[in-house]
Amino acid sequence: MIHAFKTLIVEDTPRDLDILTDELRMHPEIFDIRKAATTYLQAIKILASEEFDLSIIDNRLDGGKDVLDLLKSVERTKFGIIAVTSIVKEELSIKGLQIRRPILIPKPHSKDVITHFIARLLDERKFINDRNARRFPVSIKGVSTPVLYDSIFFIRGDGKMTKVCFECSIDIDKKGYTMVSHDEGIGEVERRLDNSMFFRCQKSYIVNINRIRKCKVVSREIEILFRDSDTFLNADKDVIAFASGRGMEVLRALNFIK
Repeated sequence: MIHAFKTLIVEDTPRDLDILTDELRMHPEIFDIRKAATTYLQAIKILASEEFDLSIIDNRLDGGKDVLDLLKSVERTKFGIIAVTSIVKEELSIKGLQIRRPILIPKPHSKDVITHFIARLLDERKFINDRNARRFPVSIKGVSTPVLYDSIFFIRGDGKMTKVCFECSIDIDKKGYTMVSHDEGIGEVERRLDNSMFFRCQKSYIVNINRIRKCKVVSREIEILFRDSDTFLNADKDVIAFASGRGMEVLRALNFIK
């Protein structure tokens, strides 16, 4: 059974908003249109209090703002899958909207355009679901245990081995996460992981991009906070520091660093 996408539309041209909304409402089994914003500030206010499965955003917004400005102002996890409406026919080269390129909805909107968009959207959801269902084998108390990719926060090099930190609701210390050893070096682990989901931002660390809540620069280091684990964020290891360099450049390009 397909669950409808909880949808936000951000469009500052009333006519385009009406056309797009009318077309999408012809498919209630796919689109659950919860909110529509006609200004940049309206969109920020909505996203500050809600999360969506799908955000359809006009490339050019009011006040000289654009989709990148909006993405830099709100936590990326709030948007869900991102689609960008634009009069530009070729795909937009926008870094950091999500792991794959954003879905493009060309203007003017039409039934054919929406049909193509729906097919692309469902393909994107299947890709995300398939990717998140993949598992990585880690050794827990000498037993090889498959751990969901999506549950991993980060992997840290530890000599010829690695430490894997992942979400674990049954951890005996009730921290919400656990850290276990794995019998491979970080280079070997990196080659086995999906590079659309994991990023080696420093010599000794690989992070799950989908788990990043936000980053901040402190002195000459980057601090990365991970999402979906309040206990983890309050623990001693809630901040992972990375040396300046390529990691900082890439995370800034992904809009995790303002």
